Amino acid sequence: MTLNPSLIICGGGLVENSLAVHFGKISPVFLPLKNKPLIEYQLKFSKLNSFENTFILFPEEELHRLNLLQSNRSSSKVYFHPVDAKLDLIQALKSLVEKYNIEKVCVLLGDT
Repeated sequence: MTLNPSLIICGGGLVENSLAVHFGKISPVFLPLKNKPLIEYQLKFSKLNSFENTFILFPEEELHRLNLLQSNRSSSKVYFHPVDAKLDLIQALKSLVEKYNIEKVCVLLGDT
């Protein structure tokens, strides 16, 4: 039996200063695209491609923004994973993969 891969959306960092001037210090997944935050399109991508699970890495200080998304989730297999700001991308991915024992994965960077 072949398992579908899981999707990891990396939004654990904050936008660079050039974008922060316009949008504030937010995770790239919350950047506006048309009339929605980018994360809405990434979750749609996940659903359309039938990923087994979707994990969203986000900064611990962005917890308050997730309340809006959780009420609008289209899938019960979406998991939010807070990231310590001291970890780099590789360390954050490694901790997530080990915690959930993920074998097959597709990774989207936060601003993809």
